[in-house]
Amino acid sequence: YPPPFRSELKNLNLIARTIPSQALSRWHPEDIKHFVEAVENETTPQVDLDFIFQEIRKTFKDYVYFKTPEIYDFISVYIIATYFYQLFPAFPLLIFFGPKQSGKSLNLQLMEHLAFNALLVTDPTPAVIYRTIEELGPTLLLDEIESLASRREYAGSFMSILRASYKRIDVPRMEEKKDGGYKLCFFQAFGPKVIATIQGIEDVLANRSIIINLIRRRPEDTHLYKDSDPALEKDKW
Repeated sequence: YPPPFRSELKNLNLIARTIPSQALSRWHPEDIKHFVEAVENETTPQVDLDFIFQEIRKTFKDYVYFKTPEIYDFISVYIIATYFYQLFPAFPLLIFFGPKQSGKSLNLQLMEHLAFNALLVTDPTPAVIYRTIEELGPTLLLDEIESLASRREYAGSFMSILRASYKRIDVPRMEEKKDGGYKLCFFQAFGPKVIATIQGIEDVLANRSIIINLIRRRPEDTHLYKDSDPALEKDKW
């Protein structure tokens, strides 16, 4: 942030530690400045959550198929809740479970565009996950979790992060010091996490998650859904 804007944030007791790269395309710094000014002048416009809910719901109905219609409602509410997850003592993981070509990756793509600070990560190490959560507080999207959990060198650490992430629990880690040796550090793993899986998940993690079972679209229903890549519709998001 430029210095004048930083001082304005300080006057409002707001501290911006970093700007997630993907957030820049959603909310330009100038728009943030106008929002801060509106808060300061008590002229902030009212937010129509019902309108937002209906728009998200319609988007998912355009792209993906859920056998149970109420899931469209739940997904929409879950996405809105990611913007307020810090208000809750616990926030369940969301699991998309189903066979190949059942829409798991497509659901993650849509959430990448709509959820709070959504970040789709590929093959991350536990250290990367810890630091990403610490710095950005994102909605973490994990595709093909089987390949991540099966890597022997950090499978245990990776699953520990997921088990601890649904509540405000400080996770201890030994971090290497610049001058050599190690020191004990505590990281926060709490935050929204959405996982796509073919094989399912362990019982402990399942008890801390909401699982949505996906099925493949029927060939005769193909005409009901968009056959396009959400990434190509940047203006919409």
